[in-house]
Amino acid sequence: AYDNIKDSNDLVRKYTIVWGCKESLYKIYATLGLSFFKNIYIRDFEFSDEQIEGQIIHDGNTSSYELKYLEFEGFTCVYAVKV
Repeated sequence: AYDNIKDSNDLVRKYTIVWGCKESLYKIYATLGLSFFKNIYIRDFEFSDEQIEGQIIHDGNTSSYELKYLEFEGFTCVYAVKV
């Protein structure tokens, strides 16, 4: 999905942000059986985007979220708001 990212540092950065997005949504939903890979979707984004779109699709229900991230001192913090 990220074949267009040639810089390995940017690729690690992108994966870290996506993982943080999925982790945030997983913790919000807190439902047994929820899968990072099968139920949580993060729309592709550019580093310059102010927000990221995410969805949880589980048991026939879809919940949409806006996610934002902060990077500081080598750490990445992601938080989500239900829309």
